[in-house]
Amino acid sequence: MKKVSVILLILSSVVFSQHIFSPLGMNLLELGWRYFNWNPAALRAIGSDGFTLNFEYVTDSRGEDITLFRAGYQSVEPENGLNGELTVEKTSQASENEYSLNYTLAGMNGDYFWGFESSVYNLTKSSTMSEWGLRIGVGIIGNRGNLKGAVTLKDITIVSSNISSIATGQIGAAIGWISDQYALHMGFIVTDFKLFEAYTGVALGVSPAFFSLSFGYATNFSKSTYHLGMGVAWQGKGALVAANFDFVPNPVDFSLKNARDLSLPYRFTIAFKLPQMGE
Repeated sequence: MKKVSVILLILSSVVFSQHIFSPLGMNLLELGWRYFNWNPAALRAIGSDGFTLNFEYVTDSRGEDITLFRAGYQSVEPENGLNGELTVEKTSQASENEYSLNYTLAGMNGDYFWGFESSVYNLTKSSTMSEWGLRIGVGIIGNRGNLKGAVTLKDITIVSSNISSIATGQIGAAIGWISDQYALHMGFIVTDFKLFEAYTGVALGVSPAFFSLSFGYATNFSKSTYHLGMGVAWQGKGALVAANFDFVPNPVDFSLKNARDLSLPYRFTIAFKLPQMGE
């Protein structure tokens, strides 16, 4: 017999939930807001049977905002060592709305986790302008003792009705020293071969509670910005809550979809999961 553990947490005016993915699969210890839902291989490291609900809200406190809703289900197949997740997603910004259907598959080969994701999307910019296409991503996470490393190709557009979108996406790598009580990690991301970002972070805690700080710097060599983040997390048996506050002191519009987070200064985050647990 299975039961569903439900966590409900409300922030006064801004609620934001995210997948519990990360470049290194560090789960609660990697809370930097730019790095959730990044490496599909992390699904094998931290995934479980259960529903995922994700809500995003990013704002400049003056009326401009970005929202996202994502819902899906994760499953674990221990007989073949695979994890899977199927989700639907809607993202809105100004007059743009994007809908997508996403599937992620992850497994393990020796000391390495691997993952693959695909996404069919439709982007509507106005009543007369729309774009559709197919994106893919792959990721690897390896470890030697407490040392972890990861490489990711994310949201690479391979088919699109808009030819300028083809071959866009992100490439990233990360490395970290991770234990049960602390983690030190750093990495970089390249977006559309135009934007370069480096980041670092530290996390401390003793299960079930953790605390983290993160810092990132992004530039296209003509303009640049940085961001600061801090978060707390709690994980019980089959339950997860993680909350983050992030600040971009000098928001910059790099005119890149995957970097739109950097164009608004304030971001509040809540991550939660609704796992199924056997009695």
